[in-house]
Amino acid sequence: MNLPEHLPDYQGASIVNLMSSIGEHLGISNPYAPSSILPQNSLSPGENIVLLVIDGMGYEYLNSHGKGSTFLKHLQGRMTSVFPTTTAAAMTSFYSGVAPLNHGIPAWHTYLREFGAVSTILPMTVRGNRSSLLHSDLQAKDIFQFESFTRNLKGSSYSVFPKPIYRSPFSSYAVEGTKELSYSPKNPAKFFRRIRKLLRTLPSAPSVPSASSVSTTSSTSSRASPTSPNYIMGYWSGFDSVAHTHGIESEDTFQHFQQIDHAFGEFVDHVRDRYPNLKIIVTADHGLMDSTEDQVIWLRDHPDLKKTMTLPFSGEARVPFFYVRAHEKSAFENYMERHFGDQGELYSILDLKKQKLFGLGEAHPQFWDRIGDYILMMKDNYIFKDQLLGEKKEFLIGNHGGLSQEELYVPLIVP
Repeated sequence: MNLPEHLPDYQGASIVNLMSSIGEHLGISNPYAPSSILPQNSLSPGENIVLLVIDGMGYEYLNSHGKGSTFLKHLQGRMTSVFPTTTAAAMTSFYSGVAPLNHGIPAWHTYLREFGAVSTILPMTVRGNRSSLLHSDLQAKDIFQFESFTRNLKGSSYSVFPKPIYRSPFSSYAVEGTKELSYSPKNPAKFFRRIRKLLRTLPSAPSVPSASSVSTTSSTSSRASPTSPNYIMGYWSGFDSVAHTHGIESEDTFQHFQQIDHAFGEFVDHVRDRYPNLKIIVTADHGLMDSTEDQVIWLRDHPDLKKTMTLPFSGEARVPFFYVRAHEKSAFENYMERHFGDQGELYSILDLKKQKLFGLGEAHPQFWDRIGDYILMMKDNYIFKDQLLGEKKEFLIGNHGGLSQEELYVPLIVP
């Protein structure tokens, strides 16, 4: 079996290892090795941590478009994301401190066997009809079953989200133990102003965040020790949104990058002398690559392939997961080879189980149920799409999920 050239490095150079280093600094254990890119001794005892995740701002993009930027000026190195390289999997790794194999969220579209449906996992809806997965006797904890990274922190912790996902069922579950704060996602300057304001309210300061903008996700957030480091995680989603719509190589995305970088530069200048006991770390969940409409493979154009499947495919457009009828597996494999051998590489999940692509150690109880029988890793810039009843036909220029350099590698920035 030939795997792609670039793979996640869970031994020391992935975002999971970064979270292990941060966890050790904050006094919590993690099954993964500390980061080899950010050694533990680079964090001074008692230093507060601000982790900023810029959704979609990959290492390759920063290197090729970041000349003269504050981000590039403070670039420390290159890390890998997790696999699949998607927000659902990677952001859950930031929230849990472990890889998709362990936390159980592999992709934006995830089949939930216990629910009997393919979900859009972060909004927690059923794919197609968009009805909620939750009701009075079903809660987020019944679906996710991973432990929040922030749950056992001794210091105070805060999570800063754009208003559309602030206090959503998933985000509140994922950052249990923190205080959630919101900001308007239209302007990067507002994101950094929110964090600047928050820095003034840490336990050593006389004031606290106002009740109108803070939600306590768990009573454990009040257990701060005056000597324990505090932790702030801020998530900026705008870059990814612009890159999906206009393309990662578009002028719109570059202008947005410049706006974020300018706001970040002002933030660094503001906090550098005011908060000497503060470590700022910036990274991303994944990068993106652009596709054209003639690089889209639509399942509706392949009815004989569709007949071999038991479910709509899940996963991502760059790495679709297929659930295949047991008696049709040979037909499925042959069809894939004949029609898509040049556009993608097909892998059996039975073979991938041995390759540690999804993480190390013990698997989440539902993980293997959630990634199908086969995965098609798209080559070049190809994507694989379908359209269920109730869904609009959608083409996004910017895409991610695969193992190209553009998608896999993310920057480690430490000003």
